[in-house]
Amino acid sequence: MALHRWACCVAAATAACELMRLADGALPRTLPSESAAIAMLKEKVAGAQCDDPDSAGWLMGRGWWNAARELVTASHSRADEKCRVSLEKVVRREVSEMKIQADGLVLALNPPDAKVGVVRCAFQWAQNSTHIFLQVKFSHRWSSPGALKVHDEKAAVTNCCFNFSAAGEHSQLRKRYTLDLAFHKEVDPARWSWHHAANGRFTVEIRKKDHSKWPRLFAGKEKPSNMGMWDSMHSRWQEELEEFERRVAKETRMARAAKKGKDDKKSKEDLDEEDEQLHEAKEGSCYDSPASPFWRDKGTVQLCEDYWPPAMKGKRGTETPWIVLFYPPAALKCREREKKCTDMHEKWSAMSTRVIDVAKVKVGIVDCDLHTAFCTKHKVGHMPFVRRYKDGKKKIFYEEWDIDSIMKFALS
Repeated sequence: MALHRWACCVAAATAACELMRLADGALPRTLPSESAAIAMLKEKVAGAQCDDPDSAGWLMGRGWWNAARELVTASHSRADEKCRVSLEKVVRREVSEMKIQADGLVLALNPPDAKVGVVRCAFQWAQNSTHIFLQVKFSHRWSSPGALKVHDEKAAVTNCCFNFSAAGEHSQLRKRYTLDLAFHKEVDPARWSWHHAANGRFTVEIRKKDHSKWPRLFAGKEKPSNMGMWDSMHSRWQEELEEFERRVAKETRMARAAKKGKDDKKSKEDLDEEDEQLHEAKEGSCYDSPASPFWRDKGTVQLCEDYWPPAMKGKRGTETPWIVLFYPPAALKCREREKKCTDMHEKWSAMSTRVIDVAKVKVGIVDCDLHTAFCTKHKVGHMPFVRRYKDGKKKIFYEEWDIDSIMKFALS
């Protein structure tokens, strides 16, 4: 009998203690079941959810998700803003930790000697007169999700190159992320930095060895498929680059004026060679978007502000007629391969081949989605838009889009 009375006292004391914890806003950690937790949560006084926000983590750790949901739901109507923020912080922390643990468990299903996939990182670039800027994504395509967490990062810059590697996991598979770049000109290996960014990316800033505007990022002219233009950074520094080019052009004119007597004696062959070298240096500076039907078409000359032969001297410039196509891949739905886009591509390609065979006419294209400001500057009308340039003069093509009409216009 005495033992029974003692047990009753202990039970009464425990119940009283639990009631005191409830009154204080703390959820008891001795609840026998989830249903008991839900019943107690429904009876809790206003604001009690905030007095013990770690209760959410305890409930989630027990696997009592319905009770945890009841706690969070009640906070919307019974708690103030500070309370909800505190509770949200705990819930997000616990869920993130559980996701990490779950991903690690799934990753452990792969044998230790399983093949590690190598991802050649997609990247974008821009420049000003003193630096190059890279934005790199832990993914093989810029449009694909990047790995949010990587480790064992190794980054290095030499006077010619940038090299990066890291290990990570994506889609429950081990990956190795790499990026190796050989630059068009030398850089300063002592003055560079890199930082992690959001959404599975990192950024790099590297100082050029000499102040200049590079016509392209790489020593070679071919554009790799994983590279794109960093449009926002390009726009940010475009005015600075233009001012730098104007300053360089002024200094060049002054230097030429100082040696005018010697320059006047140059032969036409020398001048032609200089013009040819200038074209060689600038050709390959312009790009089109992956949506373009001319994407990676080696037989097509890409034109833009950085390489515009109709305004350059020499046989490949103003002395030769240029037929230029201005077109917008997005408006023509080239990515979806709409008929209007494919027809334009087929007719223009056929015309280009024929006109180059029968006449000394140069053919080029401008992607107005990537070079919007340039197309606006040249007052491009309804696209696709064709214009002929010769000796500083220009003429617009108004006829029907058929090969014979375009050929006649090109040869006129």
